[in-house]
Amino acid sequence: MTAAPRPAPSDRRRRARRAVVSGVVIFAALQLGYGLFAEVYSRVRDPLYGDKLVKLRHRLRDADGGQSVVMLGSSRTGMAFHAVEVERQLGRDRVTAFNFGVPSAGPVTQLLYFQRLLRDGVAPDLLLVEVLPSLLAPTAAGLTQESGLLFADRLTFSECATVARFGFPADAVHARWARTVILPAYWLRFQTMTRLLPSSLPWHVRFDWSRGADDDGFGRAAAQVIDAPTRAKAVEQARREYAPILADYTPGGPAVAALEELLALCRERGVAVRLVLMPEAAGFRDYFPAPGYARLVTLLNALAVRYDAPLVNAREWLADDAFSDGHHTFVAGADAFTERLTRDAIDPALKAGR
Repeated sequence: MTAAPRPAPSDRRRRARRAVVSGVVIFAALQLGYGLFAEVYSRVRDPLYGDKLVKLRHRLRDADGGQSVVMLGSSRTGMAFHAVEVERQLGRDRVTAFNFGVPSAGPVTQLLYFQRLLRDGVAPDLLLVEVLPSLLAPTAAGLTQESGLLFADRLTFSECATVARFGFPADAVHARWARTVILPAYWLRFQTMTRLLPSSLPWHVRFDWSRGADDDGFGRAAAQVIDAPTRAKAVEQARREYAPILADYTPGGPAVAALEELLALCRERGVAVRLVLMPEAAGFRDYFPAPGYARLVTLLNALAVRYDAPLVNAREWLADDAFSDGHHTFVAGADAFTERLTRDAIDPALKAGR
């Protein structure tokens, strides 16, 4: 039997080239497809939003009716607004409450999230908006503080233009977003691995904050009792993070403009809104000198009048032992805060709306 002739070297080279080119094309197509999929599916690009949206939709779908309350904010809100307590106090047949707090969210993130909620068919009867003072002050370069906290790998293309209006460096934002579409396997790797194998990542790069929240969006600290040295270390870390910003504090710039746009959008859509200054321990409040705090309150009172968004000042509502670090609450503190917030602000606002 005669053996089949071996391909000529030139044929083998052509086949190898075709295989390489085909592999590159397939890889590029898969990357582009994944990048575009992430653009429309928020649980891929921004799981902090997407995971809570799923929980909120389930709560609204299963609700007995009545009105809805959503609170936007940072990790302070995430660990302090115990939404189930609102429903317990007012009755689930009357209200569905949800905690949409995510770490480091200030006015720009809150504006984007509220725009997304409206686009996703969620328009609450009452929106509570946490005011985190440090994020209302511009950086020394005039940028918004959130430009170092909210990155383009969590944004859609249209949102890149939005954040550029509010003190984010436009070129850097668009360049980072483009990389997530061209090579999402790398630039969205933390979001992807958080979904597939979270234990492979260190905690500070995971996107599982919202996934670990309860059905009402509330996220409790793993430890509800801590010893004195651990608390002292946490308090010192908070002091290093916040005291320098609050020492010579003047709110203004693009962050305030973002907050105003959020309040204007609420007014346009007929959504009642309340601004909330979150509880803080006495030592934490001392980081904020009186002149800077007075400037903040003057600004918020003016916004309250302009946009019919009354200010709820809860800074002194809780005792020092309610906090793990001076500004993040234990569950007991969250329950006390939510009970008073419901009585003093939520219940009256819902009655006025009805």
